Amino acid sequence: MKHDYIDIDKTQLPFRFEWDSEDDSFFIDIEYNESHDFFTATLYDVMGNVLVAGEKLVLNMPLFSEFNDPETMPAEIITPLDESGQAQRITWENFGVTVFLCIDDLPDDSEDDSGPTDDDKDDSVGFDLDDGDDRGGD
Repeated sequence: MKHDYIDIDKTQLPFRFEWDSEDDSFFIDIEYNESHDFFTATLYDVMGNVLVAGEKLVLNMPLFSEFNDPETMPAEIITPLDESGQAQRITWENFGVTVFLCIDDLPDDSEDDSGPTDDDKDDSVGFDLDDGDDRGGD
């Protein structure tokens, strides 16, 4: 069994998608820092209020985990993972290739380490925030 994951087209960064979590909806922006080769995520509530701004994506570390307020935060955990075990950190080259934003919904004893397939993609709709170049920006 593999994790479900959120399909992000890194060539369309900055990228925004809506995340439906139990009774609430959120928006998450994914951006890329070309100068230092890392990605960030900003979490908004359904009204557009920033809940967490510019958190760096770190391999195997759940997003927004330092803000554990069940009243305002999504119930599900999203974690950047490389289920193939190849990556040491998240880079432009591996994001969307072996590293994906995974929905942490597997039991702890799951041992499948293969990457996601098209059937694993989340149905969330993302949209482009600007018409910049194909690698995003700072």
